[in-house]
Amino acid sequence: MSEKPKVLIVEDESYYQECYRGWFGEKVVLFQVKDLVSARQLFDENPDIALVVIGAHTAGKGPHPTSLVRYIRERGFTGPMIAGAIDSFSRRELMEAGCDYEEIRG
Repeated sequence: MSEKPKVLIVEDESYYQECYRGWFGEKVVLFQVKDLVSARQLFDENPDIALVVIGAHTAGKGPHPTSLVRYIRERGFTGPMIAGAIDSFSRRELMEAGCDYEEIRG
């Protein structure tokens, strides 16, 4: 049996964290963090991550989530990255920074 793909979810809203756990279930190894610093650390420790989902408003007291997208891309990640937000402006910012897909929330 092959190893489960690793998925990094960067989201500070508990509701969306629960949704991702339900959607992915046991099919993947799911890493869920609520801040960008933890996301960078987890990404650096797991270079074999297969998918990254970033909530556009997950900033906390740190930098904007676009900096995380750029950070991950600069380290050679070529896998899919999903930008999640209710508003189109925030999704577009993440798309311009390097995300591949949009998750329209409502």
